[in-house]
Amino acid sequence: MKRNLKDWIGKPLLLLALTATGALASCFEGKRTTGAEGTDSTATALLQAEASLYFDTLGLHRDVPVIPGQDVPRYTIDMCMHFAVGDSTQARTLNDCLCRRLFYMTGLTPEETMAHFADSLASQFGQELKDFYEPDDEDGSYRFTYTWNMTGQLNEKPCPGILGYVSAIETYQGGAHGSYFVSYLNFDARSGQFIETWDVFQEAKRPALTEAIMQQLLQMY
Repeated sequence: MKRNLKDWIGKPLLLLALTATGALASCFEGKRTTGAEGTDSTATALLQAEASLYFDTLGLHRDVPVIPGQDVPRYTIDMCMHFAVGDSTQARTLNDCLCRRLFYMTGLTPEETMAHFADSLASQFGQELKDFYEPDDEDGSYRFTYTWNMTGQLNEKPCPGILGYVSAIETYQGGAHGSYFVSYLNFDARSGQFIETWDVFQEAKRPALTEAIMQQLLQMY
């Protein structure tokens, strides 16, 4: 189930929705928020997308040494993600797609997927860095930290009956600056099924659509 991060972040992103909502509320490892009376005031309230499909927030935090036995460098991993609530076919279908599309894992619950991915990520960078990192004996106060932060939330509905989902990753893995990635997914709100590009656009129109997207991006950026 482990994926190489370079492969993971190198996959092309197709922009099917271009609007995003505000930042998610704070998340805490192991805490599910339901909007019920008595939950933390900073928690994300229970969201209702359709009459039978609800979303809740899952959080995860890791702060671990990248190289076993050494206090530095460290790796902090934070995730704050919306997932569908319940055991309905609709919710399971949508959550399975999110786990597969965002984390490239299948057959696990959202909580298990997030935990496995975080552990795999830290282990991978430990393997890559252990032969190159040399602690600075002259400055023991220096604490280098790698960061990997991910949010996933419901987007504004692109159109009636459609759920939009936006995922953003902000990461720093050394160098002059960090990196930022955004991906958009769309789902049928009634079934929870992922909507492929060619469910909406004729495949024969792929070259024209790609060119139109490129021209729009050139104008924007």
